[in-house]
Amino acid sequence: MGIGSFAANSLFLLIEGLIKGFYYVIVKIFPSLVIYIGLPLFLGGCVISGGFSLAILILLTAGSGFYMKFIKKTAITPPLNISTGKLTQMIK
Repeated sequence: MGIGSFAANSLFLLIEGLIKGFYYVIVKIFPSLVIYIGLPLFLGGCVISGGFSLAILILLTAGSGFYMKFIKKTAITPPLNISTGKLTQMIK
């Protein structure tokens, strides 16, 4: 067995080991990473973004209700004249 065949055999074994390692990573490690890490992260992100959306929706609804109940009603009442103590006429 010469030096050339030893080098060729070593190179062949190195390439074969790299291919087996790549196959192992793709078939064994990558799916478990997706299942045990990626899926919970994705679902957690969906829950968090849904929570933010729901909070904004509640805030907008509460703000609209507050506006309709208090601010809009007080805006249509005529102002009080402090010197006479009577309500002034609304300007149309």
